[in-house]
Amino acid sequence: MVQKLSPSYQPRRSSETTLYAVLREHLDRFVQTVEAADHSLPSFVLKELAGFLRCGQLAYGFVRQACSSCTFERLVGFSCSGRGFCPSCLGRRMVEGAARLVDSILPHAPYRQYVLTLPKPLRFAIAYNPTLCSRIISIFVNEVFRWQKKKAKLEFDLDSVAHAHCGAATAIHRSSSALSLNIHFHSAVMDGVFVLDQVTDTLRFRALAPPTRDDLHDITCRIYARTRKLCIALGCDWEEPESIDNTFEEDEPLLAGCAQSSMRGTALLGDHAGQSLLPFARPALHIPADLRQRLACGGFDLHAARRVRADDRKGLERLCQYLLHPPLAHDRLTLTDDGRVRLKFARPWKNGVDAMVIDPINFIARLVPLIPRPGTHQIRYHGLLAPRAKLRARVIPHREEPVGTRQLSLLRKNDAPVNHSKLDASSSSKLPKLQRMAWARLLQRMGGEGHAGWDMESCPDCGAQLVVVGVTLEQDEVLRALSVRGLLPGSVLDLSPARGPPRGQLVFEFMVAVSSARAA
Repeated sequence: MVQKLSPSYQPRRSSETTLYAVLREHLDRFVQTVEAADHSLPSFVLKELAGFLRCGQLAYGFVRQACSSCTFERLVGFSCSGRGFCPSCLGRRMVEGAARLVDSILPHAPYRQYVLTLPKPLRFAIAYNPTLCSRIISIFVNEVFRWQKKKAKLEFDLDSVAHAHCGAATAIHRSSSALSLNIHFHSAVMDGVFVLDQVTDTLRFRALAPPTRDDLHDITCRIYARTRKLCIALGCDWEEPESIDNTFEEDEPLLAGCAQSSMRGTALLGDHAGQSLLPFARPALHIPADLRQRLACGGFDLHAARRVRADDRKGLERLCQYLLHPPLAHDRLTLTDDGRVRLKFARPWKNGVDAMVIDPINFIARLVPLIPRPGTHQIRYHGLLAPRAKLRARVIPHREEPVGTRQLSLLRKNDAPVNHSKLDASSSSKLPKLQRMAWARLLQRMGGEGHAGWDMESCPDCGAQLVVVGVTLEQDEVLRALSVRGLLPGSVLDLSPARGPPRGQLVFEFMVAVSSARAA
C-alpha cells in the first residue's frame, strides 16, 4: 500500500546522462583550447562546470539513510547547487520556488503572465550587467503597473491612482530552447489591483479587464522609449554600436565571445569557428503582424495571453514552475554516432526543424553564457510583494512556522509561532525568515495533482520511517563504504579530493539531530 500511494524515491544516476558524459570527456579539452588562445574561464564559470561532474556522485560524499525496522539503507549524494544549467539543481529550485511563491508570497488573486523579450544587442549588454538588467526590469514592471492603475482609476472611479496597489514576481531567463543567449523576463502579475479604502483602511481586490492588443503595444513602446533613454544616459545605446563601452569585452573576452557566438548561432572554437550551427531556416515571404509590431517598438515584444483564476492555486503553482523552469532537460540531449551532441528543441520551429547537432566543444561554449554571476538574484518582487512594501503583510498568505526546513526550532530563542493577524502595516519586517524546504517535502510535492510524489522518508520494503544515521565526507571513508557495498566506480581514484558539504557542516548536524529526534 505504501508503494502504491507514494512511490519510493530512487537516487538519480547523473553519470549515465548525456550531459555528464559530454562534460566528463571534453571539459578538459575545452579549457585547454581556450587557454591556448590566451583566454581563461572566470572562476565562477569553471567552478560550476566542474561542479556538475560531482552533482549526485557518491564518490564525493553522501548521506546514509536506514530503516528503523528492517535492513534497508539508501545512500544519497550531494548536489552541486548550480544556478546555470544543471537540470537537477535547477529542478529543485523550480519546485521549491514555486511552492514558496504560492504558499507564502502570492496573495489569493487572479494572475496574468507577462513575457518581455528584448532586441539581441540589448541582451548582450545586460548579460553580465546586473545593475542595468535590474533597471530594465523595473521599467518593464512599472509600465505594466502604470497601465493597471490608470485603468483601475477609470473603471472604479478612484480619486487617485495612488489608491490602487499592484503586485508582481519576475523571473530572469537567460536562454532559448536552442540554448542560445536570450535574456528575457517572465512576470506573474496580479490581474487586478488592491484598492485601499481611506475611510475604513481596508484592502479589497478588484479584477481588471484583460489588456487589448493596442494596450500591449502602447506598454511596449513606452518600455522601449524609457529603456533607450536610460541606455543613452549610461553610454550603452544598443542602436548606436559606436557609443557602447567595450570594457567588458576587453576584460572578459572569453565570456563576450561565448555570448556573441551563442546569440548568432555560430561556432566559437574548432575548425568551423564562425560558421553557423543552426539548421537552415527558410526566409519568410512576408512579415507577420507580430514581427511588424516588434519592429515598431524597437525590437521589444510583450506577450500576456496566459491567465490563472484566483481559485486555481494548483494552476498558479504550475505557472510559477514555468517561470522558474531550467533551460535544459536531460532527455533533450543525445549523442550521435560520430560523437556530436543532438539538442532537441522544446517545440518544433515553424519550418519543421526540431533539433540541432553541435560538436561537444562548442556545446560546452553554449553552456557558459547560461551561468549568471554569483550574488545576482534571478527572481524579483515588485509593488505590494516587494520585501519592504508597507502593505505586504496584509495581503500575503498567512504562513505558519516552516515545517521540514533545515533550521531547528529548538535552536531558536523564541519558539512561539507568529500571529500574522495582529501584524500591522509597519511590522512586515517581523515576519519569520523563510527557510529552504526539505528535499523529502519537495519530492512529495513534485507529484502534482492526482499523484503522491516520491516518498523519501518511508522504507520501500516495509513502510517504516527512514532516518539519517550518518554523513560521510572524508574520501577514505567514502571509498571504504562504497567498496563494501560494491558501489566503487572504476575511476574514483582519479577524482580530485572530496569537497565539503553545501552550506557548511552545521546543515548536516541539523539533519542528523532532526532524524534522531524523530526516532526518539
